Amino acid sequence: MSNTIIYNDGELELKVSVDDETVWLNRIQLSEIFDRDVKTIGKHINNVFKEGLMKLLSA
Repeated sequence: MSNTIIYNDGELELKVSVDDETVWLNRIQLSEIFDRDVKTIGKHINNVFKEGLMKLLSA
């Protein structure tokens, strides 16, 4: 069951989804937390999936 909570550190406020012990954020939210461009976050996410796919293909 997913719940929505508000994260607020005094500088940044985000509505995030929490499912059990997992916090779900989208690329925009990640870019705000890490103070990076959305394209940069997207590039890192794509790299994670590419590396995972390469590991699966090489196994």
